[in-house]
Amino acid sequence: MPPVADPPSALLTRRQAAAWLSISERKLLDLTAPKGPVPVLRDGRWVRYDPADLAHYVESAKCRPTALATQPGA
Repeated sequence: MPPVADPPSALLTRRQAAAWLSISERKLLDLTAPKGPVPVLRDGRWVRYDPADLAHYVESAKCRPTALATQPGA
């Protein structure tokens, strides 16, 4: 998977947000609040994603090594 680029500064459409995350629009819809962890701005049919929220989601979704895995001989 290519590294995620720095988020743009303007609000993103669903298509732009999905492209930035390298996922499908359907997967993004599954991840979007209230069902999922990604916050969204809604006003009627208008849907936008804050790039800072997307960057936070990427950071929180990363797998981190556990203390056991970092011990020598483990």
